[in-house]
Amino acid sequence: MEEAPKKKPVSVKTVVMITAAAVVIVLAGCFGVGYYAYAREGKQYTEVFFPNTTVNGLDASNKTVEEIEKLVSADVDSYVLTIEGRGGVTEQITGAEIGLHNEFDGSLEQYLAAQDPMQWWDHREQSTAYEVTAAAVYDKDLLQARIDDLIFFSEEVARPPKDAYLSGYTEGEGFVVVPEEQGALLDKEIVRQAVFEAVENRSTRLVLEDLDAYQKPAVTSEDEALNAEAERLNRFGGIRIVYQFDDQKEVLDAYTLVGWLKEDADGRLELDRDAVTDFVAGLAERYDTVGKPKTLHTSYGTTAVIEKGTYGWQIDQEEEAAQLYDLLLRGESQTREPVYIQRANSHGDPDFGDSYVEINMITQHVFLYVDGELVTETDCVTGKVSNGNSTPEGIYPLAWKQKNRVLRGPGYASFVNFWMPFNGGVGMHDASWRSTFGGTIYKYSGSHGCVNMPYAAAQTIYEHIEAGFPVICYNQEESAESIAMAGKKPGESVPEEPGTEEPAPEETLAAEPGTEAAAPEETTEAEPETEAPAPEETTASEPGTEASVPEETAAPTPEETLAPETKTEAPAQGETSASEPGTETEAPEPGTEAAAPEETLAPEPGAEAAAPEETTVPEPGTEASVPEETTATEPETEAPAPEETTASEPETEASIPADSSAPAAENLAPETEASAPGSLPEDLSLPRPDAESDAPGGPGETG
Repeated sequence: MEEAPKKKPVSVKTVVMITAAAVVIVLAGCFGVGYYAYAREGKQYTEVFFPNTTVNGLDASNKTVEEIEKLVSADVDSYVLTIEGRGGVTEQITGAEIGLHNEFDGSLEQYLAAQDPMQWWDHREQSTAYEVTAAAVYDKDLLQARIDDLIFFSEEVARPPKDAYLSGYTEGEGFVVVPEEQGALLDKEIVRQAVFEAVENRSTRLVLEDLDAYQKPAVTSEDEALNAEAERLNRFGGIRIVYQFDDQKEVLDAYTLVGWLKEDADGRLELDRDAVTDFVAGLAERYDTVGKPKTLHTSYGTTAVIEKGTYGWQIDQEEEAAQLYDLLLRGESQTREPVYIQRANSHGDPDFGDSYVEINMITQHVFLYVDGELVTETDCVTGKVSNGNSTPEGIYPLAWKQKNRVLRGPGYASFVNFWMPFNGGVGMHDASWRSTFGGTIYKYSGSHGCVNMPYAAAQTIYEHIEAGFPVICYNQEESAESIAMAGKKPGESVPEEPGTEEPAPEETLAAEPGTEAAAPEETTEAEPETEAPAPEETTASEPGTEASVPEETAAPTPEETLAPETKTEAPAQGETSASEPGTETEAPEPGTEAAAPEETLAPEPGAEAAAPEETTVPEPGTEASVPEETTATEPETEAPAPEETTASEPETEASIPADSSAPAAENLAPETEASAPGSLPEDLSLPRPDAESDAPGGPGETG
C-alpha cells in the first residue's frame, strides 16, 4: 500500500490571520444582526409612544394615539350623571343619551411624530409626560330634551308646597296650626343650568336640594300671624251660648260657630254676620208665635181656634243679631233670652198660658182667669153688628190701662172709669150709661167696637191685669149645656145695679104732639122753632117707666132745641141723667145760659136732653179721633154749677133707643173719676187734669 504524501505544516501566522478574519466576520455579522434588531424595534415608535410616557397622567407607553384618546376619553364614554331629588327620587343621564364625547386638539399626533424611533433605548430609564386638551362635546338639544323628561317634573313627583294652616275645631284641642308641606315643585330653569354645568364638568352627582331650586311654602308653622289667629279662634271656639225658652234650649257652641267662619279678602277667618242673622231668623221661625193659630179651651168646655190677633212672642231679630254678633266677637259665653219686641205668658202651647181675659162675643160674656183660677165673669156688650162696628176677633195684648178717661170720636166723648185698650182704639171699659148687659143688645145697640161691662166687673179686671195681658175675643155659638157649665143660663143678662130695667129694644120714640111718630131706624132733627110743651103736659119716659117732672120747666129757646129726636127720660128735680148709647147730645150754644139750679128743661117729645159736652155721632165705619185732641167743653159754653147738677142715681133708668141710624155714642161725660157707676163729675165743664193729658193713646179709640 502506498503511503499518503505528507501535508505541509500551517504556520502560526496563518492561523492567527485566519482566526482574526473569522472573528471579524463573526463580529460583523453579529453587529449587523443587532443593528437590524434595534432598528426594527425602534421602528414601532413611529406609531406608539416611547416607554415611560404618560398623557394627562395616564400611562401611554407603547400606545397609539387612538389608544391614548380612548384612554383619555374613558370617563366620557362611561359618563353617568346621577340626579338626586326629595323623597329618595333619583334619575340618571348617560353620556350616550346626549352624544357625549371628547374632541382632541391634535397634540397627541404631534408628540408622536416628534419621537426619534432610534432613541427608544434611551427612554427605558427616562420618562416623558404629555398634557393634551380634550373637550367634552355633547348634543345640547338631546340634553335639553332629557332634562324636560326628568321624573322630577312629572305630576306624580312635582307636588307643590302647602302653606301651614289652622285645623278645624277639635274637642280638647281647639284650633291647631298644621305644619307646612315642602312639596317637590322645582324651578326648572335652575335645574337646567345645573345639569348643563355638571355635564360639561363631567360631574357624576347632582343634589337638587343643594341648588335651592324647590319652591317654598309662603306660610310656615312659625308664622306669627298664623299662631296669633289660632289663639284668637281658640278663644272663639270656647264660646257656649244657651238660649232659654222655658224648658226648651237652643245651644250655640263651637261646632256650630266654626261653620260661621269665612275667609275675608286677606284670607283671614272672620265671623260671618249673615250666618248670625240667619241663626236668629231661625229662632224667630221656631219660637215666635205672633200670627200663629192658638187653641183656646173655652170656659164652656169647648175648643176655639184663634187665628187672628197680635198677641204672642216676637223676637227683635235685628237687635238680637247685633247683640249676638258683638257677644261672639268678645268671646263671651252665657245663658240668655233673645231680645223681644213682644213677650207672651208661656213658651208652651198655648202661649197665653193660664192667665187671660176670655170674651165670647156670641154669648156676650167675659171671663178673667189668673193663674188658671176664675177671678170674675160678667155679661158685656160688644161692638154693634148692624152698622159694622163688631168687635174684631183675635187675641191681643193689653196695650196699657188708665182710670178716668174720656173716649172721644167723631160726635161722641164717653167718660169711663176704667180704660183698658188692647187693639188700637178698641178696649174694655165700664159703661155707666148702660143699665143692662149681655143678651142680644150688641146686635142693635152695641158699642163702637169696645167691650162694655158693668162698673164692678171692669174694676176687678182693671185691678188684675197689666200691659201685655192677653185678651181673647172670639165668636162661637155655645149650647145651653155649655153655657150652664160656664155658670150662665142661655140668654141671661145681668143688670148693673139693682132697680134698673132693660128697655124694650124695639120701642119707637114718642112723636111731638100732633105729629106722626118716626119710623124705626130714622132720626129726625127737631126744628129750632119747635116749642116744647109745658112740663105738666108732656112726658118723655119709656113705656112702663115713670119720668120725674121738675117743679119748674121752661120751653127751650131756639138755641136750646136739641137734635135729633130721641126719647129721653126726664130726670127728677135737681138731677141730670147721663145720655145713653145711640143718643146724640149737644152742649148749649156759645153764649147761651146754662140751666139754673134745681131746674131741668123738658125736651119736646122725642127730643134728646142736652149733655154737658157737645158730641157728634160718627158715621158707621169712620175712625175715631185721638183722645188727647179734645179735653174741654166748648170755650163759650157755660156749664152748670157743680153743686147744682148731680148724676142720676143708679136706680135711674137710662133708655136705650131702638130707633137710631148712627152708631152709639156711649158716654158724654168729661174724663173725671166717678164716685159710683153711672155718676157724673161735679164739674161738667172742666175735665180732670190727669185724666187724659199724659196717657198713651191712639186714634180710633172707640166706646
